Amino acid sequence: MENASTPHHSTSTSQEPRTEDQTPPVTMEALLANMAAMFAVYHGPNGLKHIAKRVHNATLILAEGLKRAGHKIQHDVFFGTLKIHCGVAAQEIVSRASQRQINLRGYGDSVLGVSLDETVTERDLDDLLWVFGCESSAELIAESMGDETKGISTTQFKRTSKFLLHPVFNSYHSETNIVRYMKKLENKDISLVHSMIPLGSCTMKLNSSSELTPITWPEFGNVHPFVPLDQAQGYQQLFHELERDLCEITGYDKISFQPNSGAQGEYAGLAAIKAYLNSKGEHQRTVSNQVDNNTFLSDE
Repeated sequence: MENASTPHHSTSTSQEPRTEDQTPPVTMEALLANMAAMFAVYHGPNGLKHIAKRVHNATLILAEGLKRAGHKIQHDVFFGTLKIHCGVAAQEIVSRASQRQINLRGYGDSVLGVSLDETVTERDLDDLLWVFGCESSAELIAESMGDETKGISTTQFKRTSKFLLHPVFNSYHSETNIVRYMKKLENKDISLVHSMIPLGSCTMKLNSSSELTPITWPEFGNVHPFVPLDQAQGYQQLFHELERDLCEITGYDKISFQPNSGAQGEYAGLAAIKAYLNSKGEHQRTVSNQVDNNTFLSDE
């Protein structure tokens, strides 16, 4: 559910930019790309289709219940997201949602949004139906719908071509096998047990397992990125304390946590250097020279 369920907390890896042709926003997504790839390797085409069908069916049930409760769904074709024109005051629904610890997306003008993903349960659907004033349960609605509601499978948007045909996506569908496969890939790469790691792999190589453990805790990983700040006070405390400590250590006035990768960090550093030079009236210094990993700006 949008702002209600708990998508995975994301992180990113890094590569330092070396030429003007590199694109930092792409390189910063390397770890996310690997996570998505392993998700596909583990589930395979059949697993992904099963997940998609389950999410879509849950959305169809919710949409049917909302219609019965007097609300209007803006789009006839949808996958897992509904834009709802409420039949009653939106604030009344939002208030009921807060009682179930559910956040809904507000569009204004009595329009709300809900998105479902693979974590949705029957209880979640029942809670949402109650929030929107539907008296039926998800089970009863599903039984009454029968086979006449086909959803996206009867539209031009249904995928008909095959996908994930490579053997790697059709071989490792157990936890044991996927871990062995990842270990096999790891053994092909350089690591600190073989030699020094070259520049460009600075994100994860020195993190111990104990330091990474907290990302598996729901308090860290199950927080929606758009959750209201009053529901993420723990993260806010971490940010404020870390900023205070870094400012004390570095002497900076403020610290930005926005650069998530080495590439973005390099760019942010260059931007800070350029602003400093501009403040001194040295506007002509616009060329970045990198020698032995030391960066400075020179005249054209």
